[in-house]
Amino acid sequence: MTVCSLRIVRVFVAYFLLAGAGLSFAQNDDLMLREIDQALAPTEWQVGAFRLTPKLRLGVGYDSNAFSSSEFPVEDVSFLLGPGLRAVVPMGNRGLLDVYQELDFVYFRDLEQLRDVFNVTRIGGAIGGRDFVLRGSGSLETGKVRPSSEVDVPLDRELTRVEVDLDLSIGAQQELTLRYQHARYLHQDPLADEFDSSVRSLLDRNEQGARLGFVKHLTSTTSALVEGMFDVIDYFDDSAARDGTSYGAQAGFVFAPTGDVRGKALFGYKRLVPQIAAQADYTGFIGSADVIAPVGHLFRVRALYGRDTRPSVLGNNWFFVENRFGGSVDFYLRERFYIRPGVVVGQNTYPRPTRFTNEDGQEVLETVTDKFQLYSFSFNYEIRPDLVARVGGNYQIRDSNFPRFNKDRFVLTIGLTTDF
Repeated sequence: MTVCSLRIVRVFVAYFLLAGAGLSFAQNDDLMLREIDQALAPTEWQVGAFRLTPKLRLGVGYDSNAFSSSEFPVEDVSFLLGPGLRAVVPMGNRGLLDVYQELDFVYFRDLEQLRDVFNVTRIGGAIGGRDFVLRGSGSLETGKVRPSSEVDVPLDRELTRVEVDLDLSIGAQQELTLRYQHARYLHQDPLADEFDSSVRSLLDRNEQGARLGFVKHLTSTTSALVEGMFDVIDYFDDSAARDGTSYGAQAGFVFAPTGDVRGKALFGYKRLVPQIAAQADYTGFIGSADVIAPVGHLFRVRALYGRDTRPSVLGNNWFFVENRFGGSVDFYLRERFYIRPGVVVGQNTYPRPTRFTNEDGQEVLETVTDKFQLYSFSFNYEIRPDLVARVGGNYQIRDSNFPRFNKDRFVLTIGLTTDF
């Protein structure tokens, strides 16, 4: 990237926040002290050297289409208890240990296949000084997930992550960031008949990559960055012929949780190159944004945007491009009581036609169209700033010329959640 390009994109930006760590935006110029301050900020309890932050998800829900089926929707009632605990141990002013454990107990009244106990375990830490911070973390997540807006049926997944970051101070309010990350995805057979067992070979993979970025702290709550990216994608099933690499650059803003405006916005360029030349490639724009801002005393507006490539399980398309945008508005009727209407609209696009049987029973070779909308509405009461009681529902619609993608689903939930 040229010097001219760097000058242009430095006004955009954001550093990609590491789970449980990431950049802080306090005035403290000592990078390690700033790291410790951020880790301890949500602390609820102190037991000896341990600073503890409890997490909780508790709820009951109704699902009109629990398997996300296009032809035979099955409704059910579910119950969730998800306690978690984060423990941070500062080691003087030059290090910290960060551990998180969560167990999710999920029970469906009728659908035994969906009952289970899921786990999230994360262990990390950081060491450093005034001019550098070295972070590392490893995590294991097991549970039933809906892997993407394309494969929105429940699958058992095991996800293992390893991440290492290095922040270096290179002047007043400026930092160089380096990051390595590795993720391993393992799926079980689908729990419904929307996809056959081959979906595993098209989703099980290793992803590893590196980031190099330049960060400029503009204010105490706003930072900007430009970063380059390189990733390697390795599928376990070699017969799938879907290995590849990607590289690109992005820039944007990150707004600290302590500021009036919170969140991040990143925009850039990506090149996705298959190892097999016969596969399609991608060169184009990517971006993501999740920004919350107050509007007067009664409203809080959230804007959402996303565009990136995702693994596909359709025919000779080894990826699709997901586009989505939307947002929500918090309208405070009382100091602690607010309503939240929201909407997200999206479309998945594919590089090549796919052979499939259409709704008329004819075999066709067409480019799949896949549009989706998600409408939501909730009533929220803040028992405390970090504890919210919520009653909400969302309605999802998918409209596609590929029959198995045509579906709708309504979910109603009543529950309690922590929000730090």
